[in-house]
Amino acid sequence: MRKVLFLFALIAPIFQPGPKAQNAPSSGEIPACNTPERKVAIREAKVSLTIDRARYSLNDEMVVDVAIRNDGDRPIYVYSKNGWSFNGFMLEFSDQAGNFIAADTINHVPPPPQVMGLDDPTLFVTLRPDDFFGQRGHALLKGFIKSPGKYTLRVSYTSPALCALFDPKIQALPALWHHDPDIVSNTVSFEVTP
Repeated sequence: MRKVLFLFALIAPIFQPGPKAQNAPSSGEIPACNTPERKVAIREAKVSLTIDRARYSLNDEMVVDVAIRNDGDRPIYVYSKNGWSFNGFMLEFSDQAGNFIAADTINHVPPPPQVMGLDDPTLFVTLRPDDFFGQRGHALLKGFIKSPGKYTLRVSYTSPALCALFDPKIQALPALWHHDPDIVSNTVSFEVTP
């Protein structure tokens, strides 16, 4: 019995949990994540949206181009591992009456690594004034739209990057963080035929 306890005492420290996201302070509690200068800079971030055409059938695939644009006069930083759905760009379809249409399924990329102390600035894209950073997605309309009619689409952006997980030098960047308000794009209209 004594040998078992001794062995356990030797190996137990090896399995001690390291810092995890759930033990991290919230981003709202970290001063570097909420400086007035950062808040001014990120207010200039805008999201633009375009689609490939104005008329589709229910079985068509819509090509969606989105971009985060810096309309300000100082650089901002955007997490480079954005995806669709809850990890970046969220598609928001509405019918002619303005009612939100929920998707049947949501495809999304995994969230960013859930470890603390991330210190790699290359995880962020620097957007100088008038620069943009975007991506193209493909939405199979029958996953959203069930009947012919007139619809609208907009995209809201929420950064998947949690400020609390990053090293203080990264936290000090004027970056878009997960705790920031959503940035909502322009609205585009389209028609779906049978």
